[in-house]
Amino acid sequence: MKSKLKNLFHGWYVAMGCCLIYFFVNSMTIFVPQTLFPRLMEEFSVNEAEISLTVARTLLFAAIFSPISGILIDKYGAVTVL
Repeated sequence: MKSKLKNLFHGWYVAMGCCLIYFFVNSMTIFVPQTLFPRLMEEFSVNEAEISLTVARTLLFAAIFSPISGILIDKYGAVTVL
């Protein structure tokens, strides 16, 4: 029994944990602002279109800079870029 546990690769647990963390962080970025829209509209006296632009700009920014950051990470390494 000990030999089976000794040969077990634990990297898959780390990878699965990272995927779960990414799932929760990414879902908060996408779904939480919509729940705050009524309060933000009241606070800043804006309509739905103006407040929706905040999410659109965030996603556009991510779409533009994700490939650029990927190229930089491939070239210089993740630690250097971060």
